Amino acid sequence: MSYTPSVADELLGLMQGLGKVTTKKMFGALGFYQGATIFACLFDGDVFYLKATDTLADELKALGSTPFIYHSKNGKTVNMPYVTAPAACMDDADEMVLWCKKALQATAEKAPTGKSAKKAKA
Repeated sequence: MSYTPSVADELLGLMQGLGKVTTKKMFGALGFYQGATIFACLFDGDVFYLKATDTLADELKALGSTPFIYHSKNGKTVNMPYVTAPAACMDDADEMVLWCKKALQATAEKAPTGKSAKKAKA
């Protein structure tokens, strides 16, 4: 997996209406954060994904977006909580901000479970 820095810069430019967005390299990809919250990733050959679970994932899939799925080293199929962003996001700042806000809201609404819930309480 990899991404092109100039594509990341273009996406950040489209996100200016969100306020401060930072990025962090991760596993050959690039995560997009607002504060400590990751809400999007750029990976798999410059494909932009929004973090989306439940209702938002269904909404995006109804628009033709596809989930991020990969195959682990042991051949297991792994479904990640990311779905491709609508095409309009890629050249319209208003659309980008709208969908990124939806991803941030969906992420905030998703209650942490397991290890992450224990960390949140600590």
